[in-house]
Amino acid sequence: LHQTAPLKFSVDEAIQLLQARLQEDPGSVESMLLLGELYLTAQRPAEARKQFLAVLRDINPACLRAHLGLFEAGIALRDFVEAREQLNCVAQFNPLDPYLYYYLARLETARGDFYRAYQALDRLEAAGQRGAVAVLLYHALSRDPCTHSAVSVSRFDEHIQALRDAKIDIVTPARMADAFKSAGTAPPAARSPLSVMVTFDD
Repeated sequence: LHQTAPLKFSVDEAIQLLQARLQEDPGSVESMLLLGELYLTAQRPAEARKQFLAVLRDINPACLRAHLGLFEAGIALRDFVEAREQLNCVAQFNPLDPYLYYYLARLETARGDFYRAYQALDRLEAAGQRGAVAVLLYHALSRDPCTHSAVSVSRFDEHIQALRDAKIDIVTPARMADAFKSAGTAPPAARSPLSVMVTFDD
């Protein structure tokens, strides 16, 4: 909302709401992470850094979102050593993730090394041409359409129908390897631009 109407929807107001939420529930990881992300949006990277470090120190040392937040804070603070360290932490989650090239390109651009940034983007593009599987992670479904802790069943049905309408290939874990094989052998016009796997973690 802030991006569409910044005068009407202030980031500072959202920050204040989250700070109040954390007074009520200091252990809310979602609130801590969102507050850090809002600090980044408000160009307050030092405060964002504190939030992400608190999540890693006090709650979950393997929180990918906190590591990505620290990467962003490192770039904003021009602490490129920190940004690279956090990118290395992110890479440990999935060293084959082609989006690592995107983050590397951002880091190299911030450092002013445009040649290396372009090399990283070339590798990202080459990886995309080999095919991709986006993983949609749902935490839970609910029959209640007004719940905030889970996606409603009707909304989930809308998501699946939108994927089908867009002719997105929905794959199962067993079919994932086949999705990459067919992307590499099919003529460009016949390739689906994206395959999607739907997963649940609860």
